[in-house]
This record gives sequence, structure tokens and C-alpha cells, in this order.
Amino acid sequence: MTDVIRTRLDGELTIYTAQQVRETLAEMLRACAEATGVQLLVDLSAVSDTDSAGMQLLLGARRQAEAAGHTLAFVDCSDSLREAGTLLGLGDWLDGKPASAADL
Repeated sequence: MTDVIRTRLDGELTIYTAQQVRETLAEMLRACAEATGVQLLVDLSAVSDTDSAGMQLLLGARRQAEAAGHTLAFVDCSDSLREAGTLLGLGDWLDGKPASAADL
């Protein structure tokens, strides 16, 4: 049985909140440091705003998870995040599809 760890980001996902969001995502990765093959889910339903710095954090978190042997999926994207993702060409990637970050 695969372990699942879920966290939720809310509010802004911007350069102004980057450090706080980075720590939240790092904590999630630390929680599964001793395991392999963990499914990480990040609920983005309450993200009110994002910018390129926020999107970079998400990309980086996925890469770190994959490097550690885990999968990371983004689920329940807010409308504002989906709009930003579409503008940046990341719409499918934000739909929780398990595609590798290397495919971007």
C-alpha cells in the first residue's frame, strides 16, 4: 500500500510568500524522508493569487519529490491558479497528472 501525504496551500502563492510556502513544501518532503514511493498531494483549491515565483516553487517541489523517489501531484487547483498556469503553459501539469517535471 502506498503512503499518501497531503498538504494544502492557501492564500497567495507569490514572491511575497515564497519563503513560507517553500518551508511548507519542504516540511512535506521531510515527512517522507525515510520512505520511498510516497504519493504527495498538494491541495491548491484555496490559492488566491500566484506569480512566476509561486509556479517555480511548485516546479521545484515536484523535482525534489521525484529525486527522492516520490510522486507529487497538485490537486483541486483554484481558478486563479489554473488561469496563471494556462498563461504559462502549465495547465495540464496542474491538473494532478503524474507527468514528470522533466517533461516541462
